[in-house]
Amino acid sequence: MVGFTDKPLSGRSEDIFAVGKYINGLSSFILECDTPMTVAVQGDWGSGKTSFMMLIQEALGEKVLPVWFNTWQFSQFNLGDRLPLLLVSRLIDSLGLKGIQTDSIKSSLRTLGGVLFRVGLSAASTVTGLDVAGAAEEAMSSGEEDVTEAISTLKDRFQDCVKKALEEANKKTQNSDGPEKDRVVFFVDDLDRLEPARAVELLEVLKLFLDCDKCVFLLAIDYSVVSQGIRQKYGESLGVDKGRSFFDKIIQLPFKMPVAHYKIGNFIQAAMEQMHLSVNDAAPYVSLIQTSIGYNPRGMKRLLNAFLLLQRIHSDEQLDQEHEKRLLFAVLCLQLSYEEVYNFVVRSSGQLTPEFFNQLTQPAQILAELSGEDADDETEEETDPLFHALFQQWELDDSANVNRIADFMKSFRDALATTDGKLTQDDLKLLENILNFSATTTAETDASPSRTFASNGRTGKGIRYKTQHDKVATYYKISEPIISNPPGWNKSKLEAFRLFGQEVPVHIYSVMLSRVLDLLYQKNPQRFREIHANPAAHDLLSLFGCKRNSSHTVRVPNAGVDVEVNSSCNEKIIGLQKMMTAMGYNPDDLELKVRLAHYVE
Repeated sequence: MVGFTDKPLSGRSEDIFAVGKYINGLSSFILECDTPMTVAVQGDWGSGKTSFMMLIQEALGEKVLPVWFNTWQFSQFNLGDRLPLLLVSRLIDSLGLKGIQTDSIKSSLRTLGGVLFRVGLSAASTVTGLDVAGAAEEAMSSGEEDVTEAISTLKDRFQDCVKKALEEANKKTQNSDGPEKDRVVFFVDDLDRLEPARAVELLEVLKLFLDCDKCVFLLAIDYSVVSQGIRQKYGESLGVDKGRSFFDKIIQLPFKMPVAHYKIGNFIQAAMEQMHLSVNDAAPYVSLIQTSIGYNPRGMKRLLNAFLLLQRIHSDEQLDQEHEKRLLFAVLCLQLSYEEVYNFVVRSSGQLTPEFFNQLTQPAQILAELSGEDADDETEEETDPLFHALFQQWELDDSANVNRIADFMKSFRDALATTDGKLTQDDLKLLENILNFSATTTAETDASPSRTFASNGRTGKGIRYKTQHDKVATYYKISEPIISNPPGWNKSKLEAFRLFGQEVPVHIYSVMLSRVLDLLYQKNPQRFREIHANPAAHDLLSLFGCKRNSSHTVRVPNAGVDVEVNSSCNEKIIGLQKMMTAMGYNPDDLELKVRLAHYVE
């Protein structure tokens, strides 16, 4: 057998990433915690959440009554508002009860469904604690009493079902040496495969049952999905704090998948052995993965499958040297993670220079090209023409981690070089040879740059778009409604901003954010510091929370504070609107000179 499937791990014997201590810790907590308890297993799509929860279930063994629900099997059907109620129905069925208990609770469920159909699901969202604009008024209608009564009855009967299910399970094991079960553990998987707004609706209904005694819920969902779903469902203006508040009301224990601690070296070594390849040192491969696709199991399997396929297709090329195999691996990492650069390198085959790759390893050079400013570099090295041409075409969002890109290119250059880390023309010829057959695994039909994906608004499936920009830059007030039309401020080309009679040239949104805030601070330092000291009161945690990595912040010079910049351009503009208002200024006072982006098929 060859290749790597997306099948989740089935047992701890397959724990190649060595996450045993996390499995032991979380399963022990689940067994001993007070109930009710809700745990969010958080991680990017493909980070191994399903495998992790299966390992948790195995570790819990016979000590609990497990109930597994996979939302993915229902997300492929157009169930609309019926999906949350169907989830509850399936959870009831999974308890394994028959007779009067399930009949009565399903009768209550049908009653609740009828009430929600009359008054709308937004009324239920108010009852469940998400106080959103418009929902309160609707819930104050005569239907609210019906909703409250139906929910109360349903919760009581669900609690009875849980109690009865545990009694029945313990009866079956009372004559054996098995432990007595005192809790039901619900595993709700693949919430992040739903449309974010639909996932939020499902959580709103689930919240009705999350406070039932003897119940522990493990929900495979990331906070970013909840935040995006809140914005989709209730509008961009609701803000980051409302999404966080909703998440915190539901989740008592957020658990982040320990992706950064995966033993990737073990995985690579085992994978290479499975492919009958000899790798003397896994460290270069680990470095390439870390700075490109990251420690995402699904992404790594895709990478290894592509690597294996190309080895077989081009077996006559005789890539016998470990250096050649490592370079092929590096090219695939470039292809999968930085496709714009890969496409550019393919098109530039025959013109590539050592200087091009050297300058891609320098963050200052990259930032200078993005901003259109001169690099603050002590050397007098001239910019390579290809390096400059790349950034005329590469639509790198300024929220991207430039340091990570530069780190990857260092690993890529090391994989390419054969002589003390210095590139030679022979190295570049070998690269061009490997580029010739690497196109087999690219998603592009040609080497054209600049592509993105967006929802078609009907099925939620991606449609391929190219991005075109206005030919002439125009000033727009930051309160103008362009933010509601995809892609809004995202992907736009920034040239300058106007505020308080000043026109400031700037090309990077993060830099613009810092300079605007600096002008606001100079106008009223005391008010600025009051807002910074209590950002939650002004819904400005998105700017001043700064709980993430310091590489995702920029400094406001005169104020001496850091602000969060690991966000989209749209989110930065929303933050500035709120900051202008909090400072007592009209958001219309701030104008941006941009060339807006437009999606075309």
